[in-house]
Amino acid sequence: MPDVGTTASKLIGANFVPPFAYEHVLNFPPWGFVAIAVSVSVFHGVAAFWVFAAPVRKDNWFWNVHQFLLNLAGSLAGWTVLWLLWERVKLDGSMNGWDLGLAFISFIGVTGYLPRTAVGLTQVPTELFEKLLKK
Repeated sequence: MPDVGTTASKLIGANFVPPFAYEHVLNFPPWGFVAIAVSVSVFHGVAAFWVFAAPVRKDNWFWNVHQFLLNLAGSLAGWTVLWLLWERVKLDGSMNGWDLGLAFISFIGVTGYLPRTAVGLTQVPTELFEKLLKK
């Protein structure tokens, strides 16, 4: 198999490694890992109304479906990042600063707080702008 990173480096003239240069060495997660990830993610989707105090709106089922899908996707994203991080560390045998950031994203995703964190981060600029206007 040709070295994708070296070929790309010759074409671009830099030490560039394409995002999927390691795809031939990534393994599909074991079915046990997939089963746990999907089960926990479905739990976070269903239990979001009780665990994370998301309001249940009896008059708007779109909102309830949105909350379910948001928390399901956030948890699945955390489990996916966890698996990719595991495979990368297993391949290279070391961690760097980016890996610590991915570990943090994985942690907040697996524990179900990735959607709340993402929504909170998107509201920060708005709140800062509102506070600046009030002064």
